[in-house]
Amino acid sequence: MALVKLGRREAAAATIGAALAKDPQNAHTHANQGWALLHHGDHARRLEHFREALRLDPELDWARAAWSRPLRPAT
Repeated sequence: MALVKLGRREAAAATIGAALAKDPQNAHTHANQGWALLHHGDHARRLEHFREALRLDPELDWARAAWSRPLRPAT
């Protein structure tokens, strides 16, 4: 998430993608990918990753918070 907040989206995508390839069953990595996609505006894919994060760890509150976060209309 630090890379996303620094505006380094491509680096964040590469880092998270590599982590998911190494361990696709990691709920935290899926949640991180969801947050990165949220910041990038890819709302359909963000939901896929938050859904998977919560499937893997139903108690992952910060993924649940993002899952239920309302979308703001584009301006």
